[in-house]
Amino acid sequence: MGLFYQYKMFYIYGRNGFWMIQADPFHIRLLRNQNIPARDAEKLDETIAKYNTNGNQFTVINDESGLTWEERKAYNRLKDKAQPRIAKLKEQGLYP
Repeated sequence: MGLFYQYKMFYIYGRNGFWMIQADPFHIRLLRNQNIPARDAEKLDETIAKYNTNGNQFTVINDESGLTWEERKAYNRLKDKAQPRIAKLKEQGLYP
């Protein structure tokens, strides 16, 4: 839906949630979309487990209170930008 890069951080807002990918040291944080269907959530959990073999590459956050001020700013920016696209996808039944 939306993305931008800001000094070693890559922010992505999509169907599964808000992704924050840190380049150095490598780490991925995910603010999960709590409205995705259970089947999709299970697939996401399986994928995270598969790629999180050494246990420190992923962090899953369940609500916005787990975001830093900078992450919250990026999240709100991308969320606002994505709203027209989300509305279209909801009309088509493609977004939870």
